[in-house]
Amino acid sequence: MSRKIIILLLFQFSINMVVFPFKTTYVNRNGDINKDNEEYNATYFGRDNFEMPLYTQLKLGNPSQTIKIILSSETCGAFKIGQSNKCIYTDEYLSYYNRNISDDFNFTNQYIGTDSDFDIKKVGRTAEDTIYAYSDIKLKNEIQYKGIGFYLGTDTNEKLCGIIGFEKDELICSRILNITDYFKTNNYIDNYKFIIKYNSSEEGLYIIGGELKDIIDNYDENKTFTKKVNVGVGLREWEIDISEIKVENYNESIEVETTGSFHNDFSLIMGSKAYRDYVNYTLFKDYFEKDICSLKIFDKDPSYSTYYKYYIVECDRAKFGINDIKKFPKLIIYTREYGVLNKFSFDYNDLFTETKYKYFYNVIFDYFGIEKWQFGKIFLKKYPINFDHDSQTIEVYDLYQDKPNNDGDGDNNKDYTALYIIIVVVLVIITGIVGYFLGKYINKVRKKRANELLDDGYDYTTEPIRDSKEE
Repeated sequence: MSRKIIILLLFQFSINMVVFPFKTTYVNRNGDINKDNEEYNATYFGRDNFEMPLYTQLKLGNPSQTIKIILSSETCGAFKIGQSNKCIYTDEYLSYYNRNISDDFNFTNQYIGTDSDFDIKKVGRTAEDTIYAYSDIKLKNEIQYKGIGFYLGTDTNEKLCGIIGFEKDELICSRILNITDYFKTNNYIDNYKFIIKYNSSEEGLYIIGGELKDIIDNYDENKTFTKKVNVGVGLREWEIDISEIKVENYNESIEVETTGSFHNDFSLIMGSKAYRDYVNYTLFKDYFEKDICSLKIFDKDPSYSTYYKYYIVECDRAKFGINDIKKFPKLIIYTREYGVLNKFSFDYNDLFTETKYKYFYNVIFDYFGIEKWQFGKIFLKKYPINFDHDSQTIEVYDLYQDKPNNDGDGDNNKDYTALYIIIVVVLVIITGIVGYFLGKYINKVRKKRANELLDDGYDYTTEPIRDSKEE
């Protein structure tokens, strides 16, 4: 074996991450109406932002074929190829895959049967082939990864797509290994983690097997917060417990002891009923009463009479401008793990979308008032997260906090520190004043005593001490 081949093999086995660049999908659901039209309202805004999964172009097979892959948090973690109901049926997001062309393709016996993402009348089967991906976030080193498994749900020469899901591996998902498992089983990576890293609003990296320290400049371990996710029968979302929901400069809690889940397909934040009540009766109350803003109903799927309806706050830009927006307090989300309290905050830059004629609040609400939160791209873009299938935890990196919070409210800690400083300063001042007057008093007493001693008629002249032997 030549030295060059040995070096290449050693390089390949030293890889600790698999990287796919992604873009945000866009489907025109509004016809000729766009953000610059006066008709653009909450319905159009909802269509543009509710379902926007990511996609990547993946090279598969030997020789390679380019497959367009949808990255979806609404699907099990398995890698699937075919005419799925998750595909976006436009030419931009469809492609071809012919297994007969690839020398590395093999069917496997892991699972043979139907899958809910495909026509249930058609039986699919697990298979494996060679995948090409990058081993670095700069996308400089492309590597062949052999023996990566997937589910072939549609064996056809017609246009199809690939699906990579991000849901946790519960019973429903476990019949097909997720793509992270395949890379780990083949020793291409050292863990069962994946990261969705946004480089901009529309593009980023899907990273398998990486660590946050590998993707963040000037990484500080103290800014990483690890949180256990909720587990339960049928619970496939990456869901965490939330300790408290607050807003800046408002002493009362909006909500305590709730939950929130992460969805890359979703661009906004879905708030709970408790926060909706706060929006209605406090946050936007004056704007609603003056008819500057209003709470609109977005019907995501009109074919259903009751389901899939949401409230969206819409404001008239002629009456509601940037000065109004800057007055809005930060939305602050607290979550605790092992006595450590961490907070995630969102200011007016995160919470509003500007169009030519309107402003829209980026926190929307389920019509029926669910008591949980859903975090989409707004959260994932601001706070990088590493999802770990093995430990069922997430690692969140806080780019915006100088120091991690200890067991207690970070803002309260700052308040207490300021209070301590004020108390110390006051005590120093009081001590100084008391010391000054006490000093003057003592000095006065000493002078008086000295004068009294001089006036008592006694001769204080000191005689020499004599030795008793002289007497």
